[in-house]
Amino acid sequence: MFAIVTAAVLAVGRAASPSPRRAPHNTNSQRQVTARPQVEDPATSMSGAGCGVGSATYPLEGVHEVERYAVTKAETSGQQATRERVAKRLVQDHRLQGTRSCPARLSSSGRRFSPSQRLMILIAAALLLASCGGGDSDALRVYSGRHYGIETAFEQFTQDTGIEVEFLTGNDSELRERIEVEGDATQADAYITVDAGNLAAAAEQGLFRSIDSPILDDAISAELRDPQDRWFGLAVRMRTIVYNPNLIDLADVPTTYEELADPEWEGRVCMRNSSNVYQQSLVASLIAEHGPDEALRIVTGWANNSELLSNDVLILESIADGICEVGIANHYYLARELEDDPDFPVALIWANQQDRGVHVNVSGGGVTQYSKHPDEAQRFLEWLATDGQDILVAANHEYPANPAVAPEPLITEQFGTDFKRDLLNAAVLGGLNPDAVRLMDDAGYR
Repeated sequence: MFAIVTAAVLAVGRAASPSPRRAPHNTNSQRQVTARPQVEDPATSMSGAGCGVGSATYPLEGVHEVERYAVTKAETSGQQATRERVAKRLVQDHRLQGTRSCPARLSSSGRRFSPSQRLMILIAAALLLASCGGGDSDALRVYSGRHYGIETAFEQFTQDTGIEVEFLTGNDSELRERIEVEGDATQADAYITVDAGNLAAAAEQGLFRSIDSPILDDAISAELRDPQDRWFGLAVRMRTIVYNPNLIDLADVPTTYEELADPEWEGRVCMRNSSNVYQQSLVASLIAEHGPDEALRIVTGWANNSELLSNDVLILESIADGICEVGIANHYYLARELEDDPDFPVALIWANQQDRGVHVNVSGGGVTQYSKHPDEAQRFLEWLATDGQDILVAANHEYPANPAVAPEPLITEQFGTDFKRDLLNAAVLGGLNPDAVRLMDDAGYR
């Protein structure tokens, strides 16, 4: 039966992955770990770099951008090193503790599934359910757009609670569409993803159910969760200003997002391109703070001043190599670089400390509308917000969403904990995402 289901799924233009994998766990003191496919390292082979899932292969995000940018910007050996370092980091980001499987690619492109593909997915979902999903029918099944250390959390949750976890990782928008298409036949009990924009989109699609949980209410502050309790932030990331201290004195570093739109910064800034949801949420926060007209002026200034790149790793490496002086990145990308190289020549400042505070975003999740195990899914979220907080966030150097949990040592020592955060509700960021995307297009910010 499973072979038939797999063939049906792969026939949808490689639109879906095999059934969810089970998180490894200890049984009778013996470690059971499923072998993970390895990813070709584009640091040694830049052409055709890809990440395989079954017979489906897709380019690693940003690898070809690394190639293009490093070659066209200049020909120095230092920038060749930038290309190789960024490529290596991109591969690391697609692995899980050295053995991460490639994220499941649910569609061969960013297009929405066609009606025939939707029908095939529904047939596949029904067959999977009829065959117990290719695994334990009592297992908690999680679809996850988050790839940072999530498998370790699954494993520990099983050890702590005895609840088995099967999981499927993939692209956020495609996982959401898969859940939507599967409807009440979905295998997903919980959906975990990154960024408030993705969480709000899932809520808008009706993929989450509201849950009543005093544990989550106590652990997660109001600005980090959905007002209707459909989703909860579980990890916190700040998107802030980064700079090269060898090129610019701290006193001269811009202290606000708005300053980076000033003409004096033309040609000195690196930013993420408009397709990235992190940058979209930052623009959404500008709309919430200033209104659309002033936000348009700011983003137009960014577009005029900046080299727009495809990932935060490339932004940091470009700043380190002097290609630009300042930029904007999520804090944990810099923490990873500093973990690898304490002398990495990039530092951060917390933006907008004299007014609203630094931009805050979340990684989080919710219980799906048609979960077959809603109680276990809710318990999973509660565990991630309490006993599992450190496991979830520490490996990726994120800040805990639960204020009772201390941040891990590296970010505590390097970045500190006493800074002002923008308290704008994360749901507002998600709600303004379509406006942010349109505004970036109007501003010529590509």
